[in-house]
Amino acid sequence: MVDPGNRLIRWSRLFSAELPPSPFELQTLNTAALFTSFVAALQTKDVGWTNQASWWPSAVTVAIPKPALVDPTSLSATAGALASELRGRVGKASGKQDAITIEPEDRFPGRAAQRAVAVARYDDDRGKVITARIRVTVVQIHPMAHLAWFELLHERSTQQTAEALAKAYESIWVA
Repeated sequence: MVDPGNRLIRWSRLFSAELPPSPFELQTLNTAALFTSFVAALQTKDVGWTNQASWWPSAVTVAIPKPALVDPTSLSATAGALASELRGRVGKASGKQDAITIEPEDRFPGRAAQRAVAVARYDDDRGKVITARIRVTVVQIHPMAHLAWFELLHERSTQQTAEALAKAYESIWVA
């Protein structure tokens, strides 16, 4: 459920989050590739962003992962698999990529969660390499139900954008 006026997203009564304000654009989307459903707050241009870009300088995506990407015994494996898949879909990879790191996450009292972080490099179609940080946090809502919080932060994104992503992440509420 999306409440665009208040920039809130809710999945039943178990989960809610407040997505970043303007200049982020709120969208509801469906995809068969990685998620059964997801809501994205996308920013197509950042303050100070000088190139016309079809590539996302920054984004927040909140999703229900496809069952095939969920490891029922390991949130770490699930977070790593999602980070790897998303890194490959954000843009055209450039050269050797860094290993994905797994960080313990205890942000959700009473809920198991795990975070995977990747620094990725992409070609920008102009001969330059773009570096971006990709962070995926997987929260186990129920033994068979997971939510994924995905953040993308481009190297040229502003401090305000980084703060907006952090504030949105801190707004997550899980019943």
